[in-house]
Amino acid sequence: MIAVTGAAGFIGSNLAARLASMGHQLLFVDRLPLGPKAANLASLPPSRLMGPDAFLACLAAGGEGIEAVFH
Repeated sequence: MIAVTGAAGFIGSNLAARLASMGHQLLFVDRLPLGPKAANLASLPPSRLMGPDAFLACLAAGGEGIEAVFH
């Protein structure tokens, strides 16, 4: 699984779209609630969505299958 931080932003959502088109499983990391930026994720395939604090805790606990992080 690849984590994309700032996934709801312009760059993050476009990077996520490209990675998804290559068949990667994704973890979207962004602040919740997303508000107007939620539309940037609407066209992407369903993936896990996690807030920054939960993501840092996940990494501290061993990464839960995360192979790479795009930040």
